[in-house]
Amino acid sequence: MRFQVLLREDETHGGFYARTLGDPGCFAVGKTREEALENIRGEIRYLVEYCPCAWVPDDYVQLDVLEE
Repeated sequence: MRFQVLLREDETHGGFYARTLGDPGCFAVGKTREEALENIRGEIRYLVEYCPCAWVPDDYVQLDVLEE
């Protein structure tokens, strides 16, 4: 499943900020671009699981990254 993500460098605190555009609405931060994207991927996986026992494969979440 593909999700659009806006990635922005956080000049105030350092690192990067990522948020989804549309549903599910979530955000994540990271010290590097890659860490922020990995964290947002994990947040999306957590939100789309139907129950805590469900397993969503790593490649289920694919990101279309828009950089600001």
